[in-house]
Amino acid sequence: MKRAWQDCRSKAHLHYKALGRGENGRQNPYKIFLNRPIDWQWLCDYFNFEAFKVTIIGPLFSSILDRKSV
Repeated sequence: MKRAWQDCRSKAHLHYKALGRGENGRQNPYKIFLNRPIDWQWLCDYFNFEAFKVTIIGPLFSSILDRKSV
């Protein structure tokens, strides 16, 4: 069940980013959230939260640095 939620959240994040984030992303929810606007708004807030950005960008940035040091 956890993996299913992670997959859904990942796809929703890609959808949100493709729409340019911000208001456009908020007004065009990912398909599974069409009938759940409050949940979509919460998820958009989560995507913009600094801690979320650190968990996504941190490991990516670390792997890039590791490759450059080789």
